[in-house]
Amino acid sequence: MALAALIGLAIQAAGAPVIVTTPPVFRANATMETAQIADIQVSVAADGRTLWQGTLRVGGSQSANFSQNLNQAGEIVTCDNGMRAGVRRDSLQVSINNGYRNPQQPDLFNVSVTWIRSAGQSSCGNYESPTRTTGLTDTAVLSGAGPVQLKGDGGLVVTLRRLDR
Repeated sequence: MALAALIGLAIQAAGAPVIVTTPPVFRANATMETAQIADIQVSVAADGRTLWQGTLRVGGSQSANFSQNLNQAGEIVTCDNGMRAGVRRDSLQVSINNGYRNPQQPDLFNVSVTWIRSAGQSSCGNYESPTRTTGLTDTAVLSGAGPVQLKGDGGLVVTLRRLDR
C-alpha cells in the first residue's frame, strides 16, 4: 500500500476528512509536439563581399537573430572652425523564424535582413556620414534539398541552407 494511502487511513482514523487529489496532467498542444529545431546556415553578401556567415538555430516559437554594429571615425573634414573626423556607421541585422509557426509547414521560414552602411563622407554641416539602407523580408522553404537564395536591392544576397536535414 502506498505511503500516501497509509497516511490517509491514519488521518481518517483520527476523524479528520480525507481529500485525495491527483496532480494535474499537462499535455503539449499539437504545435509543441511537432515543433522541431532547425539549424540554418546563413550567408549575407553584398558589394562582392561576405558581410556575415554563420549558423542560426530556430525552433518552435523561438526565432534566431544576429546583429552587428560598427561605429568608427570617418574621414577628416576641414571646416571653417577647424578639422574634425566624421562618424561612419555600419550595421547588419538578420532574423529568422518559423513561418507562421505552422506545424503543417515545418520547412517554411520568415527571413528579414537589414544592412545599413555609410555612403560617402561627412560634411561640415553634417557630422555623420550619409548612409544607405538595404533590406529584404521574405519567406523561404528550407527542406534540406539545397541552398535557397534571396535577393534584395543594392546587390544584397542572402543564402540559406538547412543543416539538420
